[in-house]
Amino acid sequence: MKGVTQSVMLTLRNSAQNSFNSAVKNILLIYKQLAIQSNSYMLTRFSGITCLFFLFTLPLAAQTIAVKGRVLSSEDAKPLQGVNVVVKRTGNGAVTNDNGDYEVNVQQNYFTTYAGDTLIFSFTGYETMEVAVNGLTRVNALLHPLAVQLEEVIVTGTAAGRSQKIMSYAVGQISENMLQTAPSPILGEGFQGKVAGLRVNRVGGQPGQGVFFQIRAADAISNGQQPLIIVDGIFLNGGNLSDINPEDVERIEILKGSAGASYYGSQAANGVIQIFTRRGKNLSVGDTRVTYRAEAGYSQEVKRYDINRFTNREILDPAGPQPVLGNPVADDLHDTPLPNLHDYQEEILFQKGAFQSHYVAVEGKSGRTNFLASGQRLRDEGIIQQYDGYTRHNFRVNVDHQLSDKLALQVSSMYSASEQDWLPPTSNGPSSYLATALFLTPIFDLDAFNEEDRSIYDWDIDNTGLSTTNPLYDRAHSRQRVNRTRLLGSIGVQYFPASWLTLAYQAALDHSTNQYEHFVDKGYLSINVPGLFGPLATYGVQNSAGGGIQRSLRTANSLISRFNATVRKSFSGFNTAVSGILLYEDLTAQYNEGIGENLAVAGLRSLDNARSNVFIASESQEVVAYSGFLVADADYKQKYIFSGLWRREGSSLFGPDQRWANYYRASGAYRITQDLKIRGIQELKLRASTGTSGIRPAFEQRFETFELLNGVLVKNTLGNDALRPSLSTEMEVGGHITFLRAFDLDASYVQITTEDQILLTPLSGASGFAGQWRNAGTVEAEVYEAALTTDFKKLFRIKIPDFRWELTATFDRVKQTISQLDVPAYTTGPGIQQSSLFLIEEGASLGAMVGEVFATSLDQLEDQEGIDPGDYTINDVGYVVHKDAIGTPDELPYKLRDANGNPLVQVIGDINPDFRMGFSHVIGFKGLELYALVDLKKGGDIYNMTKHWAVPRPAPRRREQLPWRRRRLFWQQRSV
Repeated sequence: MKGVTQSVMLTLRNSAQNSFNSAVKNILLIYKQLAIQSNSYMLTRFSGITCLFFLFTLPLAAQTIAVKGRVLSSEDAKPLQGVNVVVKRTGNGAVTNDNGDYEVNVQQNYFTTYAGDTLIFSFTGYETMEVAVNGLTRVNALLHPLAVQLEEVIVTGTAAGRSQKIMSYAVGQISENMLQTAPSPILGEGFQGKVAGLRVNRVGGQPGQGVFFQIRAADAISNGQQPLIIVDGIFLNGGNLSDINPEDVERIEILKGSAGASYYGSQAANGVIQIFTRRGKNLSVGDTRVTYRAEAGYSQEVKRYDINRFTNREILDPAGPQPVLGNPVADDLHDTPLPNLHDYQEEILFQKGAFQSHYVAVEGKSGRTNFLASGQRLRDEGIIQQYDGYTRHNFRVNVDHQLSDKLALQVSSMYSASEQDWLPPTSNGPSSYLATALFLTPIFDLDAFNEEDRSIYDWDIDNTGLSTTNPLYDRAHSRQRVNRTRLLGSIGVQYFPASWLTLAYQAALDHSTNQYEHFVDKGYLSINVPGLFGPLATYGVQNSAGGGIQRSLRTANSLISRFNATVRKSFSGFNTAVSGILLYEDLTAQYNEGIGENLAVAGLRSLDNARSNVFIASESQEVVAYSGFLVADADYKQKYIFSGLWRREGSSLFGPDQRWANYYRASGAYRITQDLKIRGIQELKLRASTGTSGIRPAFEQRFETFELLNGVLVKNTLGNDALRPSLSTEMEVGGHITFLRAFDLDASYVQITTEDQILLTPLSGASGFAGQWRNAGTVEAEVYEAALTTDFKKLFRIKIPDFRWELTATFDRVKQTISQLDVPAYTTGPGIQQSSLFLIEEGASLGAMVGEVFATSLDQLEDQEGIDPGDYTINDVGYVVHKDAIGTPDELPYKLRDANGNPLVQVIGDINPDFRMGFSHVIGFKGLELYALVDLKKGGDIYNMTKHWAVPRPAPRRREQLPWRRRRLFWQQRSV
């Protein structure tokens, strides 16, 4: 191995001849000492003969000798504790103690060509070395730390950290280089296309909005698919990564399935993402690094919507006056000419939103301490006009300190503060800024004054009959803001009482506050009141002065306390690590809200300003959980690999009758190329694993819930003492191959069964409750996934230093089915009005969408009662209509009906694609890199509520003559 000669301090010369001469001198010295001490000729003669006999019988066989030595770090020449020293031929070995010392027995022959044994020195985060003993009785080694090897060591879910090469179940990893290539201001966006089976979606696209992750299949029907997210051992409450600064991140580890995620029990059926931040530990001793990074750019919409041109008017004069609705004439055209069409998307909706960030960090490392201190300011205007966007400030301090040879301290801390001009999450709702800008017929000058009070923006400028409020008026008189703070902190202590034993304790906290305010100013005129306000937010209703204010504060704390005891031993070729963990979790949340209408003073943002319909609400939650688990990792000569885990967990979210849950892992792998040399293949590993993990019930699912309305207590859901977490069981087989030194392929086949789905079961009216959450379903999934990385530098033998050229291709295919459902079939949705179209039914695909169906073929009319297909035809936009209605206001598509005459409801789409692929390509030299990402999928439908309710591109002329309201209804009925 290159550099071994400089890294090994030899105490004896290592040529066979010199070893022989040294041995002879030592024997003669023994002979001389015996002669002096005995003062007897016979004893002297006997001793000499004995020594000469011993001398000449040495060549006949190898001897067992003890080799001792000390292992030091090349960084600071300090002893390394816990280094594995293994005899390559026999597998026997030892582990260095706290002074870095070791002792192993090897076979050695001084007088023949037999070369003797070889020692292998291996330690997490350091270069593995092989040293031939060659007659030496003492070998001291200097191990070199390698940042690359640090990235290959997996910590999440293991007993004591394992190399990626000896993992026995699928684990994804994103290195610092991959993260910093085309970085995103929001952590998580840059994960896309880098790990097979990981889906990344930024729902809504607002600045400051976090991303949504899904790993492999959707394992839960009602409790979400977001994985457990951990930062430096801190469990994030809610899993939002928008507060974390991407520049602070060193690497990401992803547990894809239940085998790895079993380590985290009932929180991990959706997978685990653990984020490790920088700490200065990869620097050389004595180094200090100062980094300043500034970024500037802009964002814009990918594609704009089609303009609403269904105005039911002929455009006679594009520069004409503001229209007034007239009456239809004989040819079904209105008698008032149209003015020009406005492009509201260009004028008031979308923009090129600028963003900029400034980041500064200081890292350092001394003999016993390494640290990182950083700060960042991010400003993102977003792509929506009239909004102030998002501003975030981040501060982080990480410190590791070696208090003594046996005691180490780790501290992590982060504080984030952000403010955001909030676009309502139901941005496709009927009264939001985005919705009104898209739905409003684009024929009005929105800058016109109010005729009521001559204030800016005429609120009721829409005279088409829809009563859509002028979006500029809403924006000027209604504001929603969110201020968020977050404190992440952890402190950990490690104690090394012996070379084979490590004791560790960590306490970690995630404290977050979310302050929300919605303010509608006094004098608000629109009858389409925004948000949760009632009619008295409108001026003049019941003599109200109008306006309203809503404020809420949500505070959440996630506290964990963890104790680990880890044993590491090597013997007879086995390398083992066993860890026992005790974990305590305390999750608390408080929510307080006040809302009122009919403001007394304009511009005063205070709850005291509300005079009518004043409501207050509060909520408090506390959850505790206790876990104890044992995890063991072992390998035999790093070619036969095993891992096992057993965890027992109890939580207050589990019913008293189901208070404890058990989870397990069993996995194994075989590195074939450690036994067989295959031409062109450097690494070939097969693996198989099985394991379980869970999904916890939510707080409101476990306990009885009530609503307090005007002082009256109303029952909502009934508590369930038998409620237990969903149980996900996974079987996985896969393999890894490195061939031609330039290609790395990892592939897996997975079967997942998630039982005890937590679903709301309707109850009879006699119970007084609307329903009860029960374990009432099973979801099954089949997953294929693969990732291929090609290193073109190795492939083409490019010898340019600091040059990088890589392509990573990922592939996954998921099929998921509801195999059991113990409640009546139902539809659900994201919670937005009229969006409950996802079918939950036994035998159906999880992700199927249903809706009423319009006929597009005359064959579909064959089974329709009382319908003569000969009376119908297909119009110019592809729908079946009555022949006599062509070109008239009655030209409407035919909706299929069942035997009872009701609209037929069928599956109209499925969110599951046939497959997904990603291609991540990077080519760089030193500090310059070019990066391209292609993320594609085949198949899969997306429910687009905006397209559902907005009017698409114009149809041919004769369809423009239809009455506007009826045309509107036609497009509303199109579900997809």
